[in-house]
Amino acid sequence: DQTVAITATTLPSGATFTQTSANTGRFTWTPTANQTGNFTATFTATDNGSPVMTDRESVVINVGGVTGAQ
Repeated sequence: DQTVAITATTLPSGATFTQTSANTGRFTWTPTANQTGNFTATFTATDNGSPVMTDRESVVINVGGVTGAQ
């Protein structure tokens, strides 16, 4: 059986990524009040086939300011 390793790079400060099964992962992040703007995270999946195949995707996360927060 092929397995897929999933990794994440260029995560915003405080963000985590964990591979949760053979082909899924979980990205978790709660931005702080000072973390507004655009942040890019890059996710990479690599299988153990022959030949090894890799796919990489970058995702832009836009964090807006909070109005009326107390």
